[in-house]
Amino acid sequence: MNIIKKSAFIKVGLVMLCVTFLAAFSTPALAVDIDDISLDDLPLPSRSLLPIDEQERAISFFESQHDSWLAVKSGSANCVTNVRNIVQGEFVADPNRSWAGTLEFVVTTIGNPIKFQSPAKIQIRLCNNKYKWNFVNGNIFDSEISPQLWADDTEFPIKGKTGRLARWGFKTELFFFPIDFMAKTYSDGIWDNRYTEPKEKFFMGCGVPIRHSTQEETDNIFGGEPQYLFMASLSLVDALYWFSAESGDLRQIDVFLPNGLVKSFRYENYIQEKDGYARFPQRFTLTSKQGSGDTATGWEYTVELYDVKLNIDIPNERFIRY
Repeated sequence: MNIIKKSAFIKVGLVMLCVTFLAAFSTPALAVDIDDISLDDLPLPSRSLLPIDEQERAISFFESQHDSWLAVKSGSANCVTNVRNIVQGEFVADPNRSWAGTLEFVVTTIGNPIKFQSPAKIQIRLCNNKYKWNFVNGNIFDSEISPQLWADDTEFPIKGKTGRLARWGFKTELFFFPIDFMAKTYSDGIWDNRYTEPKEKFFMGCGVPIRHSTQEETDNIFGGEPQYLFMASLSLVDALYWFSAESGDLRQIDVFLPNGLVKSFRYENYIQEKDGYARFPQRFTLTSKQGSGDTATGWEYTVELYDVKLNIDIPNERFIRY
């Protein structure tokens, strides 16, 4: 792969040292005009701490995940959610917020998205079997579209405290954050907006793999599975993207928000579309945590999918409330 260039700290340093020396000690006739030196003429140092062959391996994983996530066009599954709250630094089960139900979704592209609008449109329907609640959203990435939420059982109406519980329970960002992210990384002729870059430029810039996970990160965060770290965020917040150095799967996204709040999105147990390229996790975990030790606050929301079917026909009527 020719899109990765080796670091050139020494060369850049020598050039700048020569410029400084000549500017300070040369006679006016021999003085060097700084304007004659362009940064475009100098090889910039790479952010990556990986050797070239490891960079190529990590990038091949990224490309594969980009293609397999964006090959997902629709899906359905049974789902079981479990919620745990952080109490005095420990996770404690919260059965009132846990539920079982179904998931249905359809992914399509948006032509000529504007500003930071996602190139992806995702319609989703979630049903909570426990309380007979239904959640429908015409596009989870469009903040101007209000989700519809209703109850089939009058015994559990969606209002007051129950309404807050219902709205909290449908964490759509957990399922589809990677599709939005991948669609905004580099241009491929299908998933584009005004901020996407050509593939080669992306992997020479913000898409370069940074490093391996440390031994502590590997053991304590990823259960012994080594990772490649990317920091290819196009948003206004800092984010870490971890890809398994063994399987290549996108394993986790860590988003650092104001006031020390960290949201971690974990993806595990991928399923492969039969006779296709699309792959989709069967286990999702969203952890929201602020602080550390006994004073930490937050929660963990885990979803297990069963009977997953990818790229199937789902009628548009499933995303409309009648």
